[in-house]
Amino acid sequence: MEKVSLLKSLGALQALQDNIHAWSDKQFDNGQNRPNRSISISHHLQKESKELTEALEKFINKIEALKDDIINDELHEFESEELGELRKNCIKEAADCFMLLLDSMAHINCSVWTLACATEIKLEENKKRKWGKPDENGVVEHIRE
Repeated sequence: MEKVSLLKSLGALQALQDNIHAWSDKQFDNGQNRPNRSISISHHLQKESKELTEALEKFINKIEALKDDIINDELHEFESEELGELRKNCIKEAADCFMLLLDSMAHINCSVWTLACATEIKLEENKKRKWGKPDENGVVEHIRE
């Protein structure tokens, strides 16, 4: 991605974070910006993350149930509509999580630029790590040395 394009994207994302933060403070905290709200927002994020997991499970389970029909392009209209609705629900739940993540970071004065840089650094760290086997939920964690 071009540097200018990336900066424009981060600028738009920063505006979104600022908008979410302002609305959140007005809606839930009488317009105050208290850093300690980041903790309650993080707890809310955990609940929304669980809802995202449940939505993804429903979507993937539906895909698995229809796998042969999807491969053969034989989906009935109601099946295709249901799959579309399940996908939309996944996106809505992910948006809830994303919004809460941005808001929690805004409450500790972490800009999207800082978050993006930290994410890039974390990605490079993860690339250098050794990874274990998936657990019963498919979660793979790095091997702690």
